[in-house]
Amino acid sequence: MCARPAESLTSKVKSARQRLEDLYRRAGIFPGQKQLLEEALTELSIALQELQVSAEEMRQYNDELAAAQQRVEAERQRYRELFEFVPAGYLVTDRSGIIQEANLMAAYLFGRPQEYLVGKPLPSFIRQADHASFEELINSVLTQDFTGEWRTECVLASGISFSAALHVSKLRDPVRGAVGLRWLLQDIATRKEAEAALHASRDQLEKKVRERTSELVSLNEALSDEIARRNLVEGKLRESEDQLRRFAQDLEQQLISSNRLVSSGEIAASIAHELSNSLQVILGFTEDLRTTAKVSQADPEALKIIETEALRCKDLVKDLMGFARPTHTDLAMAPVEAIIEKSLRLARGYLQKSSVKVKVELQPDLPQIRADANQLEQVLVNLFYNAADAMSDGGTVTVRAETSPVDPACGPGNGPSELRIAVSDTGVGMDFETLSKIFLPFFSTKSSKGMGLGLSICNRIVKAHGGQITVESKLGAGTTFFLHFPVASKKHSRG
Repeated sequence: MCARPAESLTSKVKSARQRLEDLYRRAGIFPGQKQLLEEALTELSIALQELQVSAEEMRQYNDELAAAQQRVEAERQRYRELFEFVPAGYLVTDRSGIIQEANLMAAYLFGRPQEYLVGKPLPSFIRQADHASFEELINSVLTQDFTGEWRTECVLASGISFSAALHVSKLRDPVRGAVGLRWLLQDIATRKEAEAALHASRDQLEKKVRERTSELVSLNEALSDEIARRNLVEGKLRESEDQLRRFAQDLEQQLISSNRLVSSGEIAASIAHELSNSLQVILGFTEDLRTTAKVSQADPEALKIIETEALRCKDLVKDLMGFARPTHTDLAMAPVEAIIEKSLRLARGYLQKSSVKVKVELQPDLPQIRADANQLEQVLVNLFYNAADAMSDGGTVTVRAETSPVDPACGPGNGPSELRIAVSDTGVGMDFETLSKIFLPFFSTKSSKGMGLGLSICNRIVKAHGGQITVESKLGAGTTFFLHFPVASKKHSRG
């Protein structure tokens, strides 16, 4: 169809050439006008050549145009096939929603022929309740370039409805702008079922996750509790292990000391016996010499020194024998007040000589305890002497007695309550290293007094009474010795 103008142009060029040749013949008839005619013929010949070139270009252009028209037709056919066979309903409407085109899937979904759909308003296939939303959708697309999914219920002629999703976009013209709307229609009933199943599966999964999380939290809490219990048990085991290790070390030291003391005790007992006899003889003769009238004025002082040192040796021998051969403990019900009072009388001279004041604080109505009064007096007198020795410039010794709940640090076996005697001083105190050794035999902080057996003997006597000695001390703040004794039961009290 596009080649016909080119053919007409070619025929016209042929006609012009024939007329030009006719002019040449006629020019031969009129020689006077021949030159002018030749010029006109030359220009005309050039024009004819240009026309021929233009005609050739026009023919080529017509060929290209025909080829382009064929390609456009092929593309149009391909677009039509895509439009018709796309697996979703495809509609083209004007700006108000009147259907102008509909593909096969749209006709299938609406249950109507394609020809029937053309010219029908799209809202006529949508449930009445969504018409207002449909108008708002069109307005949003035309004014705000809205794109997105809009869900509704499409109603068929039979009254059956299906869930549909509509995607809409503007159909643009370069000059006129938005001339219509394109609609993609999908039946989402299957998708909704899948989504519902997915939601149900997700809810079930979330429920299982919550249940499993709850179980894990419970297990984690139980595991944390178990770990805490195990850590506590491990801590107690470590403490017990440390205590057992210290106890074993103490036992080892005690065993070593016991083995050493068994041998030395036997030897010391024999030596002490012999020394005691010899010292008794020395003391007897010293007493005789002091009472003899022939002794000079200077001799009594020297004899007094001999007597003092002999008495000191006798006391040392007595301590050594007491440690090597402990005396039998004769327990009987005894009032604590009387034991403390007598002990203070025995130590009063030494305390006064050391410029030590005494303060006594006794709880009223103290219960009696099963004790050997003489041995407890020995313990208290030793503590009073030690307190006086710790206060070289004088000070105060405080004696307290009271009942109190059993201190777990004092060990088991003391019953629900105990009687506690405390002897406190305001002396120099002791450091930790000294405190750890004060009950060891032969350990002493006094370089010129005693053999270091006093506290060891006191500790053994108190243990023989079913009690225990504890001590608190701080350098520069004094020392307190506590004697813990079990309170006698009513059965023992009646006896």
